[in-house]
Amino acid sequence: TASELSYAMSYNGSQVIDRLVVTNPGAELRGAVLTPSVSAEAGVVSRTSEHFLDIPAGASATLSNPTLQVDPATMLQVEDRQQGTVLAELRVENDVVASASQDIELLGAQHWKLRRGLLAMESLAAFVQPNHPEIATLCAEASDLLKQETGNGALNGYQSGPERADAIAWAIFRAVQNRQIRYSEPAPAWGQHAQRIRTPEQVLNGKFGTCMDTTVILAAALEFAGLQANLWLMNRHIFLGYWRDERNFQTPALEEAALLVNAVDMGDIRLLESTLATDSATHTAQEVHDAAYVEYLTGEMEDVCGVVDIYGARSAGIRPIPARIKTAGGKIEVHEYTPAARTAPVAAPATGRRSAERTAAKTVPPRISQWKNSLLDLSLRNRLINFTNPARFPLAVPDGRLGEFEDMVSAGARIRLTASDAVAAMGLHPGIFSLVYGPGAGIGQALATDP
Repeated sequence: TASELSYAMSYNGSQVIDRLVVTNPGAELRGAVLTPSVSAEAGVVSRTSEHFLDIPAGASATLSNPTLQVDPATMLQVEDRQQGTVLAELRVENDVVASASQDIELLGAQHWKLRRGLLAMESLAAFVQPNHPEIATLCAEASDLLKQETGNGALNGYQSGPERADAIAWAIFRAVQNRQIRYSEPAPAWGQHAQRIRTPEQVLNGKFGTCMDTTVILAAALEFAGLQANLWLMNRHIFLGYWRDERNFQTPALEEAALLVNAVDMGDIRLLESTLATDSATHTAQEVHDAAYVEYLTGEMEDVCGVVDIYGARSAGIRPIPARIKTAGGKIEVHEYTPAARTAPVAAPATGRRSAERTAAKTVPPRISQWKNSLLDLSLRNRLINFTNPARFPLAVPDGRLGEFEDMVSAGARIRLTASDAVAAMGLHPGIFSLVYGPGAGIGQALATDP
C-alpha cells in the first residue's frame, strides 16, 4: 500500500492499492465479496467498494487497480497527522473468511511531506493554487508595477518573448515583497514529519511565511500570469525557477535535478530565491537569481532532492486543491481550478534541413534531450564527464524487496528499468495487497507487501 495519504492526493485520485490478490488453497469459492477500505481515527474515509469473486480450488484471483476511492471531502476534515488503516475483507454469505490490513499515515489537509520518490514530489503541485482569489489580487498589484515601469501591465506569459517573461516574474516577486511578509522558520524535521503549508490568504494577509509558503505562492502567481514555474526542492529548503520561454521537462517531477542545471546556465531557466521576498532590503533580479544558484546549484549539489514542474504536473492531471474562502456572512466559497485556454503560437513554416531537424527533435524523449544539453557543460559539475560517487543515480527498489531483487540479478533474470521522466507517479499504483483464503478456522493467512 501507499506509505501515506493526504487530501491533495485523494483529490487527485491517487491510488492506494496497485493489485489485490486472493489465493484459495481449499475448495472452490463462489459468491465471495471483497471489500477494501481506508479508515482514520474517526472512522472510514473511503467510499464503499465491492468486488464479487468466484475462485476455483487451488487458484488465485488478481484484481488490477481495485476500486478504492478515498473521499476528498472526508480527508479535508483531517486536520493533523494520524494513523490510518488499509483493510481488505473477504466475505462469504456475510461471514469474514479472510482479511489483511496495513497501517498508513494520514496527513492533515494542509500537510505535505518531503520524502524520496516522485509521488511525494508531484503531490506538492496540488498546493500551487492559481485559482485562489488572493493570487488574482496579488497579480493585479504586479500588473500595476509592470505598467509603471514598462507602460504595459499585461500579464501575457510568453507572448512577447523571454525578456517580457522576466519582467512579469520580477514584478510578481516585488509584489510579494511589498506585502511585507515576515519569514517563518520551517519545521526542524522537514522530511521526517509533514509540514503544514499555509494558504495564500494566510500568508499574504497573515504576513508570515516559510520558504515553502512563499515559493508556492510565487509559483501560483506565475501560473496565473501564464508562466511555467518549477519548484526546486532541497534538504530543508525550496526555491522557485521558471522557464523563460514556453517549454518544460514534460513530466511532473524529476529527481535527477542536476540535468536541469545546464538549462539554468544556458539562460533557459531563471531562479527566484523566495526567502528574499520576505527581506525588506532592495535586491536586483540578478541577486535574487544568484542567491539560489550559488548556494545550491554549484559543486556536488548534494542538497538537491528534485524539481517539480507545474506545467508538467497539470498535463499529468494533478490539479490544484480548491480554494475555500469564508465570506463576511460566514459562508464558504469554493473556487475550483479551471485550466486556462491556450492556443499554440503560430510559427513561420520551416523548410529544408532545419525543418527535418525540428521534426526529428519532436520524437526524441525528453531525457535524451537533457543528456545532450548536459554534454554542453564542460565543467567538472557535469556528471557525464566527472563521475564521482555522489554522481551515481539511484535505482529505486521497493521496500522489503531488496533480497528478491538481488536473487533476480544473481539468476540473470531480465529486469526492466523505467526512466523517471517516463512516469507520472501520481498515476502509479503504490502497492500490492494479498489475501490468502484458508480452510479450517475461516480466517486465512494475510500478507501485505509494498510494490
